[in-house]
Amino acid sequence: KTPTASTAKSAPQGLLTLRVRIVDSGAVRSMQFDPSVILYDVCKEILEKLGEKTNLGLDHGLFRPEDDYSRGVWLNAGRTLEYYDLKNGDLVEYKKKHRPLKVILMDGSQRTVLIDDSQNVGQIIKVICSRINLSNPDEFSLTTGQKKRPFGEDDMLSESDDDDVDEPNSCTLVWEGIQQQPAFTEWLFKRVTSTPAAREYLEEHSMANLFDLALTETIVKPDQDSAL
Repeated sequence: KTPTASTAKSAPQGLLTLRVRIVDSGAVRSMQFDPSVILYDVCKEILEKLGEKTNLGLDHGLFRPEDDYSRGVWLNAGRTLEYYDLKNGDLVEYKKKHRPLKVILMDGSQRTVLIDDSQNVGQIIKVICSRINLSNPDEFSLTTGQKKRPFGEDDMLSESDDDDVDEPNSCTLVWEGIQQQPAFTEWLFKRVTSTPAAREYLEEHSMANLFDLALTETIVKPDQDSAL
């Protein structure tokens, strides 16, 4: 018997079907949402759909990955799904927002700071400076890159005793303010015969760390989404 319009079970109208990857477990589940709902409520709905046995808390958000994962974006909890123009079948990740980040200071010392990955780099710098009692966050930036091994020498930075933080999960806090007293007073140009000689000369003026950063690190823009 062919069902009539009054007896047929119609498909949900206006719902958005997304593939949700639960990063903590690696599982991918298909879930339907009202696209007009804000992301904060969507995350609560995901938590409810995962069931009471899950150990995931509300310290999670939705992340939209790209082919280049570093270009993925966190979805703002105050925005709606339809704001991001998501389509049926799109993949989003439900994952923890906070994590410890090892911050390497210019003197080689290290601090571990809890950061919110959903914030941009400028906001993260303010958090870092607040944690280590620096009152001028606007004069600092962050660099990311491999550990420095200049000219085949051993690492200049001391090894961390914090086993809870992986080596790639680190960055360097760089001061970019204006030095009140010049480090050099007797010359404008200095001729050297090799790169190691240049570094040695700068080391005599306590500026070798900046030389190493220029060779090995990449500055992360303050308005860039966190990809540390």
